[in-house]
Amino acid sequence: MLIDMPVAFEDFQKGTSSLLDFYAKLGWDSEKQLIDPRKIVLNSEDANEAMTYLMSSGETAEEQAQLGLFWMNQGPSHSPDMPKGKVRLEAGWVEDETK
Repeated sequence: MLIDMPVAFEDFQKGTSSLLDFYAKLGWDSEKQLIDPRKIVLNSEDANEAMTYLMSSGETAEEQAQLGLFWMNQGPSHSPDMPKGKVRLEAGWVEDETK
């Protein structure tokens, strides 16, 4: 499924909670579902811009590097073939959490 980017890139300046907010706006319910960020795909340029804004929320170079690593581990995947401003949600991007 291809949808419009649900947030502005500048929103990622709010730190790690902004990535969780991005996923919630895609339809993820953090109370009931697990997420597979590899199955959420952004345009590569869009992903770099979002990550740059996220990193800018760090106050020191070390914090900025940690936020970049956080994005790489928890952020969406990317592809240069994706249209800019769009997000592709692949099958299985969320799964109901089993308890």
